[in-house]
Amino acid sequence: MENKALQAFAYETITVPSANVTASLTKSKYRPDAGGLPVRKALVTVNPGPPVSYSMTTTITVASNTGHKMTAYGSLEVHGPDQIENFRTTSVSSATVGSIAVTYFR
Repeated sequence: MENKALQAFAYETITVPSANVTASLTKSKYRPDAGGLPVRKALVTVNPGPPVSYSMTTTITVASNTGHKMTAYGSLEVHGPDQIENFRTTSVSSATVGSIAVTYFR
């Protein structure tokens, strides 16, 4: 199998709500209607602000006390279209919204 470098094709900043309300990645960004190759990876970075909680599975409800935790400037690679579609995040700090930056690759 040939190992080709992935190409960045989309970017977004997502507001991460608090009070155990979740945010997900924007499907129109990683699955554009124009076609093209499918998304293979998302690079997620937490912007300055409160820590976030996240999950890449639909079997867990993400809340401030569940999921994986990530602090400001932490980054995570999410591989594959299913995990990217299932990614959910919320702010760990009550009444304090955060944000994440996401770059998509194919």
